[in-house]
Amino acid sequence: MNTGGMEETKLSELRKNKRIDYFSKAYCRKSMHDGETEEYEQPLELMLINISVGGLGIVSEKIFEKDTVMLLDLKLEDEHYEKVTAKVMWTIRKGDMFRHGLELMNVSGRLYRHLSRLDNSVTTTV
Repeated sequence: MNTGGMEETKLSELRKNKRIDYFSKAYCRKSMHDGETEEYEQPLELMLINISVGGLGIVSEKIFEKDTVMLLDLKLEDEHYEKVTAKVMWTIRKGDMFRHGLELMNVSGRLYRHLSRLDNSVTTTV
């Protein structure tokens, strides 16, 4: 599903929170869509490309359908976060890979504070 640059611009205008470029790995343990659950014996490796208080931007080899709920493990700076729940809001094909916009669900206080701190450190240094 390639929606192109024009769609990306529209999507960025709909965001509630500003996205910050952040490159790291994330791992998907489980995904759920339309009542089907897929658990991964070896968690799927995803590339985290940006973050915000409300969501994540990832790139993966696997396509995830809109509204898929994912259970993720991720690392921000030196902090590990396990069982982070996120919902796929959109998908764009980029060559052989898929870019996904995820909305964070039930963000813990610790993760929320960390994302807020990263957001504030970027906005104050720009």
